[in-house]
Amino acid sequence: KRTMAGEYSRELSVKVRAGQFRLASLGYKMGGHTPFGLRRQLLDLSGARKQLLSYGERKGIANDRVTLVPAAPEEVAVVERIFCEFADEMKTLQAIASGLNRDGILFTTGHCWTECTVSNVLRNPKYLGLQIWGRTSEYLSGNPTKVPKERWAICHNAFQPIVAPDLFERAQARIANFTHNLSNEQMLDRLKPLLAKHGKLSNKIIDKSRTCPGASTYYARFGGLLNVYQRLGYSTPELSSRATMRQRRLLVRRDLIECLLEAFPGKIEQVRKSRRFRALLRYRKTGLLIAVVLAQHGKDRIGDYWRINAPKVEGKRTAIVAFPNEENTKIQSLRLFGQLRFAKSVIRNGRDDEWLSSGRLLTDVKQFVEVLEQVRAETGL
Repeated sequence: KRTMAGEYSRELSVKVRAGQFRLASLGYKMGGHTPFGLRRQLLDLSGARKQLLSYGERKGIANDRVTLVPAAPEEVAVVERIFCEFADEMKTLQAIASGLNRDGILFTTGHCWTECTVSNVLRNPKYLGLQIWGRTSEYLSGNPTKVPKERWAICHNAFQPIVAPDLFERAQARIANFTHNLSNEQMLDRLKPLLAKHGKLSNKIIDKSRTCPGASTYYARFGGLLNVYQRLGYSTPELSSRATMRQRRLLVRRDLIECLLEAFPGKIEQVRKSRRFRALLRYRKTGLLIAVVLAQHGKDRIGDYWRINAPKVEGKRTAIVAFPNEENTKIQSLRLFGQLRFAKSVIRNGRDDEWLSSGRLLTDVKQFVEVLEQVRAETGL
């Protein structure tokens, strides 16, 4: 019985939606909130006007239809003001809302204007007289699903327009440039001219630019600026030479972590307390946290050296230390230490051989877990 009831409900839903689709295609309003600056006009079955419906008022006869008509001239003027301030004066949503509230202009519900209500006005095609219905579908209290555009009910000139088409299009063009409306590729494309101009990228350069979103936005979208640099080709020889020393080291460290994770899926995982702390590795078998430290190669009048510069807390942890080449772009050797002993130091061959020899040498990242078990057995970790 339940199966039959469910099937009946589905068939009824299809029929109801078909009826709504037909009425929406004819230009009748199918429900929902009335946009600011417009009013609901009740029509009888023949299309003759009957009365304006007040906020919250419903039609009393099922065969009556509802369309939209312009509201009072002063309310229509507010809609035009919003579009002009946004599209021509380039004001922000917050600035527009603040100006309306400051002038004592209330929203339809009698509440103050917000960024959300201003945004809803700017995006609503009904101000062009365009009726669009059926962009989402929901059956039997399920989750709403997006409907392909070819299945929408669209009726041009369904209502009397109150905003000029060119003004509406200018507003939509600016909305399309909002960060959350940009695809990943579009966001990366906006960085390419910046990279060509400066020859490199950094947080400061990105934040100062007026042609692309801020660095924090790229961080949130791509999971860190390192991923942005990688996708822009910073790992290639041409751009690697332009990257700052810090960017090069961060890219090399990140590549090492990815190699270890790929080599030991299910055994090693990356953990990070928060954005303020850099990533560590966790040995899932024991929960042991392992620091990933990249030494920085340098040269002075005495000779070659490696500088260790890690967060203080990592000095007490088990650590895998990578020693790069002279350009700090490629790892030459790896050593695993039961305890790093210090967070900041300068290491030289000859003088610090004892400390270097305390770390187990890895000839390949695939030896990591095997050597880690040996270190644990020796140190009791």
